[in-house]
Amino acid sequence: MVLLTVLIDLLVLLLPYEEIRRFGFISFIPLIFCVLRMLSRDRDRREMENDYFVSAAAPFSRALERRRERKYQKKTFRFFVCPVCRQQLRVPRGKGRVEITCPSCGDKFIRKA
Repeated sequence: MVLLTVLIDLLVLLLPYEEIRRFGFISFIPLIFCVLRMLSRDRDRREMENDYFVSAAAPFSRALERRRERKYQKKTFRFFVCPVCRQQLRVPRGKGRVEITCPSCGDKFIRKA
């Protein structure tokens, strides 16, 4: 709903017609609807909505968490992708040329760590 509010605001700002800009207050309708839903006492329904949101946002949050972990491990590990199964592999830095064996498909390849 908040996204809908932002989209309506952008649409009103980008359109060149002055008559449409007068109706910019329409963007507050979804925002007011969101606030009323937040103040609702139907906690079971709000909990269901929150569970749905959390499950829908889980892949994005997991991806961000993986990127954050990889950023912190970048100093001590090198990351490679298996050319066969696209599995991400982690090898300690400073080992020189190593033969890497993919644990999921068993493919072996040589890279400089």
